[in-house]
Amino acid sequence: MLPPLLLRLPLVFIVLLVVFNTGIPRWLRAIIAGIGVIALLPPFEFLSSLSDPNYQQQFALAVITFVFGAIGLTDRLRSGVALVVLLIGLVGVSLWGNISAYNMMVAYRLPVQYGLGGVLLTVFGLVHLLWIAKRGSYTVRELPRIIVL
Repeated sequence: MLPPLLLRLPLVFIVLLVVFNTGIPRWLRAIIAGIGVIALLPPFEFLSSLSDPNYQQQFALAVITFVFGAIGLTDRLRSGVALVVLLIGLVGVSLWGNISAYNMMVAYRLPVQYGLGGVLLTVFGLVHLLWIAKRGSYTVRELPRIIVL
């Protein structure tokens, strides 16, 4: 169950990156956190099959995102350290998850076609790490300039 977890964790990191970024208005961070938690929830079938480990994993990630999202919305952790840790986690998990999923598909002799999603997610995280290392943080108004980098 490690590859599915590694493929779901980037969404958790992305939601928490937004929530812990105090340069974004709190109301917008709360909306994005709510959408992220809803996206992580398992389907309604979870209520009838509570023993399914796949659904349990989805539910656990949704609860973890909700709890840490609530902590992030309190603005208690204002330092850039939280953003850097989350970005390193995002880059590491996306690389590990994509490599792990690729190896699993190769092991089952399934046709593998690697898309740009994992590569772009990793590049996106690295660009943001470099931006924070250079500037300290960023705000919503600066995002278009960061994405163009």
